[in-house]
Amino acid sequence: MKILAVVLMLAAASPVFAQESRIASDWRREREHIAASCGEFDAKKIVSCATTLVTDYPFHIAVGNLAPQNGFAFGLALSERYTPNEDWRISFNADAVAATTSSWRAGFYTTFVRTKVALPTVTSGSGTSSSNAIHTYPVFRLYVQHTTLNHLVDFGPDFDAPVERIFGEDQSVAGGSAVLPFNQQAIRGLGAAVIGGMQGRFIGIHDAPERDNFFELYEDLRLRPSLAGGHVWLNYSGRLQQFFGDTEQSFHRWTVDLRHEFPLYRTVSSTGPQDFNGPDDCSTTPGGACPPLTFSRNLGGSIGFRILATSSSPFNDGGSVPFYLQPTIGGSDIDGQRLLANYDDYRFRGPHVIALQLSFEHSIWGPLGGYLTAERAKATQLRSDLDFNDLLSGYSAGLSVRAGGAPVANASIGWGGSAGHRFIITVDASLLGGSSRPSLQ
Repeated sequence: MKILAVVLMLAAASPVFAQESRIASDWRREREHIAASCGEFDAKKIVSCATTLVTDYPFHIAVGNLAPQNGFAFGLALSERYTPNEDWRISFNADAVAATTSSWRAGFYTTFVRTKVALPTVTSGSGTSSSNAIHTYPVFRLYVQHTTLNHLVDFGPDFDAPVERIFGEDQSVAGGSAVLPFNQQAIRGLGAAVIGGMQGRFIGIHDAPERDNFFELYEDLRLRPSLAGGHVWLNYSGRLQQFFGDTEQSFHRWTVDLRHEFPLYRTVSSTGPQDFNGPDDCSTTPGGACPPLTFSRNLGGSIGFRILATSSSPFNDGGSVPFYLQPTIGGSDIDGQRLLANYDDYRFRGPHVIALQLSFEHSIWGPLGGYLTAERAKATQLRSDLDFNDLLSGYSAGLSVRAGGAPVANASIGWGGSAGHRFIITVDASLLGGSSRPSLQ
């Protein structure tokens, strides 16, 4: 919790600076924002005040769920920006949160955005051409994060005869990554980018005698084209990860994630993570402000379809993929991603996973929306079983709150199959539009 202490000291010391520093100036403006948003008492002001408290900068309240069954966490976050010149935007995010379960997370994240953009060129004559495609920015990140989770579950490899085991985990991740887009005029419409990174993972399973250390390399290819005049959005990605640890625990993993979104209205815009943001930043442009809270009557909605497949294999014939780094389906996984929400959290764990997901989401009023999902998925121990046979089914319906850049809150009920019904309420660990935190699996 050292980061939390530093944030508190900075907040207390800022009024006494003889010459107002950047962070003191931002803190003064934030106090003015809070006074304006929280000065009156009515329904809209309450929501506006809460949104300001959890999204403004340089300091804001940090809230969100840790991994399932580890509680809802509260803390503080610091988000600051620095612009050395017209070519670069640099942001710093730091946060520390803790839950009543004694689980906690703290991290520091630095993002460098190369904002220099080549102006569109127009040539006249028979070869007239112009480029109005959206320019995406090269982004470079450095980060360090520690997470302590005191209540995780492993049901064992035999799905038909599960043996429930409760365990705890400490994991520290330190590394860096780069997002390098292809902005050449001929292919800019594909929204293509390569993503690469390296990081160290230092994992301790509670009550185990030793820690496991891994050096990880990963490479992605991502495509995000918009087709049919904006009526079809695609988000395709393929990732290769390589985990280098002890000889018997080294393995590689590939993942293919194909997302299709069909907006129902031309006014709908994407609200997904932005590469140029840190997890505690919800800016809509590099160095900009978070989106305002609106109670607009404009309708928003979309239909989504996702295909996901992932497979892990040890480098050596006698090796194995550590159970705590295998993906899970059922409820939410260790990173908070839902799949088959009608089943218990972490219910099916295996090195190979395949899933289909159909979703429908629509606005109801202001920041409140509703959604329906239908899913089919399975986890397997053998790669030969990675097919579309014998998939488990699940359905869910719920409400979501997307207030400005505040973390997305969801309340849903899941049903289907032999799992019965489950009611789940979660709050995302990052701000809306913020980048994802380092994965724990």
